[in-house]
Amino acid sequence: MEYLRIETPKPINARLIKRSGRELAILLPGSNYTVENPLFYYIGQLMHERDVDTLLVDFTYNRDETFLNAPDDDRLERLRTDGHAVIEFARKLGEYDRITIIGKSLGTISMSRAISDLPDSRLVWLTPSLGGTGLRAQMLGRPNPAFCLIGSRDPAYSEALVEELTADGMAVAVIEGADHGISHADGTAASVALVQQAIEKLAFWMDATD
Repeated sequence: MEYLRIETPKPINARLIKRSGRELAILLPGSNYTVENPLFYYIGQLMHERDVDTLLVDFTYNRDETFLNAPDDDRLERLRTDGHAVIEFARKLGEYDRITIIGKSLGTISMSRAISDLPDSRLVWLTPSLGGTGLRAQMLGRPNPAFCLIGSRDPAYSEALVEELTADGMAVAVIEGADHGISHADGTAASVALVQQAIEKLAFWMDATD
């Protein structure tokens, strides 16, 4: 594992796990959902099984008082700018045959600015942050193979959203009973089962788009 520093006005730490050098996955976490949390942990294991290099980004927005106290527009701009910096940094890591960008929650906003520069990459939108962010429109109409995972108890979930994304050609997986953090109201065992479902659905989509 290699520890890296992405230079931005507030530098971003990251870890690169090198494997085959042929394919790269970029993991962009949420504010309170880090790459150590269950869904991302097992996505990391999935990449290990597939021999995919993995860039694990450490966003620290939940500990950044300047970010937390900034107006909404300034926070959105910071997320997009940081996302662009991460993607540009990742593109210099090697000549990869394919890049898969995986964002969770606020990490999906970070994805939104730079993905136009990577028309051949695969996009994974995990519980996207849709409320008042303009992200919904940015997710639509792209040529990239794309997968969206959302829980039926996520505030952003609606049947209309699923229909819209599906009609646009996106693969959509709805995890019944899951909230925004892919947790279940019935506790730990039920939550673990939801994470398993999520990983199985993502793995199936990755197989289908290989």
